[in-house]
Amino acid sequence: MLPTPKKWRSILCINQDHQQLNMQGLVLNSLANLDVHYCNSKKKAASVMNHIQPDAILFELEQGDDFLSALACLDDAETNNIPVICIVDHAQHQQLSENYHRNLVGAIVKPIELLQLPDRVIEILENSHLQALH
Repeated sequence: MLPTPKKWRSILCINQDHQQLNMQGLVLNSLANLDVHYCNSKKKAASVMNHIQPDAILFELEQGDDFLSALACLDDAETNNIPVICIVDHAQHQQLSENYHRNLVGAIVKPIELLQLPDRVIEILENSHLQALH
């Protein structure tokens, strides 16, 4: 018997660019039917996550961000089981393949067509959930 897919209900979008944050939230809400929560600061991310308890996190790294230090804000005992998807540039993608972060389940390399974002997010989450069941 195949495992039942997890129902993804909510996502926290973390992005310092307000316009991109709003657009990402809009397409994730309308096309993936996710309840979207917003955070525009890495420093506030842990407290927001503890307050809302999202099913997943979409974190867009800024150009020049170091992958491990940028994701350090997610290293909280209360949030250690929340899957994280990063939107990264090519250099950051290389860092991802060379390093490990316990919550990271996938990456989306920029540029990405905004309307493709919901499908990619759900695909990554579904694949990570199925792998965790094996």
